Amino acid sequence: MRHNVANAIIQIKKLLRANSLQLYWVLPAYLPKLKLN
Repeated sequence: MRHNVANAIIQIKKLLRANSLQLYWVLPAYLPKLKLN
């Protein structure tokens, strides 16, 4: 579980560098996955 959370955080940080607006679209998609795993 910690591994999945760490990967999600890394991907979110990459998106923040690319385009901060994308974070608002990606976060809602990742939250359910983090809760399931």
